[in-house]
Amino acid sequence: MLHGFDNNVPVLKRWSSINPTEALPADWDEWKRGNVGKALEIESVDPELVSLLNGTAPAAKRVEALDGTLNTQGPTAAELAEAGRKQKLQELFDSKPLEAGTRNLTAELELAALDPGLHAQLKEKQEAVEVDQRAATAAAAQARANSMNHAMTLAKMSGRY
Repeated sequence: MLHGFDNNVPVLKRWSSINPTEALPADWDEWKRGNVGKALEIESVDPELVSLLNGTAPAAKRVEALDGTLNTQGPTAAELAEAGRKQKLQELFDSKPLEAGTRNLTAELELAALDPGLHAQLKEKQEAVEVDQRAATAAAAQARANSMNHAMTLAKMSGRY
């Protein structure tokens, strides 16, 4: 897929900071097929640049590139690590590791390690849900017992028991 950024200064600067000896490929997918190792390295160092080159960048990011406001420096190692942490945290949150039926101790421990505050909030919420469920179960059991007692009383009064 042709990306259309061949003469775009911010994109060229980003590319040259990663791969200064090669021209910006006009077709990322074709270039990647012939340079798999280098492509994977670039994807890990600057996934935003790769998204521009392979056509998966959001429209807002394409606009930044086209109007020249795109940051000419790729993300720092700390920014990449934080983005990875946030992505993992979102995946863990979406997996609902503390809910009954989907409880996953490994995911729960990962969540606690990545964000102890969020883990505590989710655990507190789940404990409240479980208390409510136990109360509802107890109330239903009590209602059944009361109904049975009432039926037995009526049966005794009618002489059937």
